[in-house]
Amino acid sequence: MGKEKNTTAPKEKNAKGKAEKKPSRFLTFLRGEQSKFVAGLIVILLSALLGIGFISFVVTGKDDQAILEHLTWYKIFLPNNKVHNWVGTFGAFTSEWCVNRWLGLPVLLFVGLMFRFGRELMLAGRLPRMLGSFVRTSFMVIWLSLFLSSVCYISDTLFGTALQSNFLYLGGKHGYELTQLLVTNLHVPGLVLFLIASALIICTFMFDSTIEKTRTLFGLIPWLERRVEKRKQEKAEREAELEAQRLAQQTEIQPDEPVEPASGDEGDNPVLVTVVPPVSEPIETTQVDDEPVVVKFDTPEKKDGEKGQDKPGEKKNKEGDDPVFVVKTGKTDTVKLPVAETTEDLPQTDYDPTADLSHYKFPTFDLLRSYPNHSSIDMDEQTANKEKIKQTLSDYGIEIQSISATVGPTITLFEIVLESGTKISRVKNLSDEIAMSIASKSGIRIIAPIPGKSAIGIEVPNNDPQTVSMRDCIASRAFQESKYDLPIALGKTIMNEVFTFDLTKAPHLLVAGATGQGKSVGLNAIITSLLYKKHPSQLKIVLVDPKMVEFSIYKTIEKHYLAKLPDQDNPIITDVTKTVDILKSLCAEMEDRYALVEDAGVRNIKEYNEKFIHRQLNPRKHISAPIGSREGTNHRYLPYIVAIIDEYGDLIMTAGKEVELPIARIAQKARAVGIHMIIATQRPSAKIVTGIIKANFPARMAFRVASGIDSGIILDQPGAQNLIGRGDLLFSTGSVPTRVQCAFVDTPEVVRINRFISEQQGYPTALILPEPKIQEGEGGDSSGEAVDLHQLDPLFNECAELVVATGQGSTSMIQRKFQIGYNRAGRIMDQLEAAGIVGPYSGSKARAVLVTSDSELNTILQDLSSR
Repeated sequence: MGKEKNTTAPKEKNAKGKAEKKPSRFLTFLRGEQSKFVAGLIVILLSALLGIGFISFVVTGKDDQAILEHLTWYKIFLPNNKVHNWVGTFGAFTSEWCVNRWLGLPVLLFVGLMFRFGRELMLAGRLPRMLGSFVRTSFMVIWLSLFLSSVCYISDTLFGTALQSNFLYLGGKHGYELTQLLVTNLHVPGLVLFLIASALIICTFMFDSTIEKTRTLFGLIPWLERRVEKRKQEKAEREAELEAQRLAQQTEIQPDEPVEPASGDEGDNPVLVTVVPPVSEPIETTQVDDEPVVVKFDTPEKKDGEKGQDKPGEKKNKEGDDPVFVVKTGKTDTVKLPVAETTEDLPQTDYDPTADLSHYKFPTFDLLRSYPNHSSIDMDEQTANKEKIKQTLSDYGIEIQSISATVGPTITLFEIVLESGTKISRVKNLSDEIAMSIASKSGIRIIAPIPGKSAIGIEVPNNDPQTVSMRDCIASRAFQESKYDLPIALGKTIMNEVFTFDLTKAPHLLVAGATGQGKSVGLNAIITSLLYKKHPSQLKIVLVDPKMVEFSIYKTIEKHYLAKLPDQDNPIITDVTKTVDILKSLCAEMEDRYALVEDAGVRNIKEYNEKFIHRQLNPRKHISAPIGSREGTNHRYLPYIVAIIDEYGDLIMTAGKEVELPIARIAQKARAVGIHMIIATQRPSAKIVTGIIKANFPARMAFRVASGIDSGIILDQPGAQNLIGRGDLLFSTGSVPTRVQCAFVDTPEVVRINRFISEQQGYPTALILPEPKIQEGEGGDSSGEAVDLHQLDPLFNECAELVVATGQGSTSMIQRKFQIGYNRAGRIMDQLEAAGIVGPYSGSKARAVLVTSDSELNTILQDLSSR
């Protein structure tokens, strides 16, 4: 029996393989890139021929009618067919059938769709999914065919034209016959209503805004009526309120005449009572600036024509005839607040920072990819690991009370409750033995003890790890319903819960890990989270990429989310010198913001923006900043700024303290004014991650590293060396690290998100940061010492000519054009100022150019050279 099975099974397998060889080769040929390219090229050529033929039919179709009446499909290629169509007999025949005898001129939309299909097939190398486009185009072509035929019929009927008697049916035979059918049954008014109704139905399924716009159109007249009625009601209420206040002021008792309290009332402080005549209409409680709180009650009307005027000295009132009264506790309880002198002409509605891009739409979930997750748990694997752990602990004399497992995306946490009297250190020392017993590929991690539990934890990698989708994290309830100011969905924890945190609470993040362990993907996940949650008016991002390849895909969203220096072409910083400049510029922006926050009398950016939104700050008020832009700044809405630096170690190796000191300054002070930093490095050594950086970056994100020493530098404790890689990380904010599997977002997903954003309306430019101030000893004249014009820079003349020719006195422009450092460019700019060619420093704006002609410039240069 066994031999028969062994001999027949290979035969069946070979036979099945032979039967599948031929179709597999054919399918491979069809699916090949060359086949798709050729097919796309053929479709494009065919669509071009059809388009030219259809257009030519409008011009030459009348001359070809005699031939087309007797032309059939098998006579198309006969040599004696003399037609005038630009594509010959083929064009004339297809035009006659597709245009005249089918759907008319709207069939050109099908030609355009056909061209698009061929283009995507040829360029993308894959079969495009255009079923939805085909359905929408079909409905549009059918409706346009009916519309053109209806226009021809109405024009011929009402105005006596002869559009339908022409050789060309604009709506084709389909539109002509359908128009005749509708006119016969509904007449012309019914035809018009049918066209309008069908157009609305089609637009409802094609455009999301159709329903809202239609409702707005049909609800316009009732809205106007309600508006007029509301204004009349508000006017009547204001008049009644002013009348009540006038009567209250006429009958108010003097404040030095206290009224004796009623019997049974005790107290040393007298209560002042103001008697007001009763009114027939109920009036609501009001508040006057310099008056006490008024509490008004409804009272019955006076009988027998009595007037509601009581005597000023009256202390008691008749029963059932209580007047309206005002109770106040003193004259100084309410203080009239001063009104700003410049707010009278400002609008009183709340300021909307998103108004400039009010139609901006956040990226949709379908731009991200979903990865299949295995819902079932491999019980055999978990049971085997549990038994191996128990056996290893038992071999070394460690007894346990219970063991349980929590399965995550990539690791499983075994929670072990030890017998009383067992030292935790004994389990910690057995990490290598336990890893060897379960044959772990990347080691295990022991948590002793688990925070909040009387147990220790052993994290074991799964044999079949799952990919955590960025789409699942973004679409999760934890992220969508979060109230964080800068929410970030990082990935999933061991409990399969989406891990989110607020960057403003971090407030700065240090990311480190060995090469290829997921740092770049983690940074992309952070940026993606911010793009999905924050409006372009609420967030600006500064990207520094010394490797030149990681952040280049974000160039397309420059006018929406990025910030840059003046005269900076590339919004992604790739040069070390430009990195120093952008960091100094952020320091200047930080000082400007602190000046604004101080003047507003608030403590942080959130309170400041709330004041600005409620129009409690004057945007025309000028604030002088002590450092940064010497010209100061005005009150404005402040977006959050997130500076992300990739490969921080390379910057430290090349620039050293020039980079470290401004980063430390920003990390120490900038959190209150909404500037946050994220720096990443693949070399977590003590020379790179210095004590200054560690002290100011409390939030750490550690991917897998080579040794426990590197882990100690990042997290101040070991553990990162035992991670399994591929996005496995430890996130720490100073307490016990949380193990997270970072969400995977691939480059095509990021490109789709950026394309979705860039295709929408953006700002005219990226956010322009203030030009960094040149400090003393860096070529600036901040010390007040005169510039020596006897020792000019060799590039002085060329820089002067450039400034005069362009009309812009910008240090960054000189730096960029002549490829020199910022310090040298700053010294040249100071020399130009001393020579009278440019004006003084003017903050984020370029310096004013005082010399306007070449002759005047040559005179100055000759005078300087003669010294």
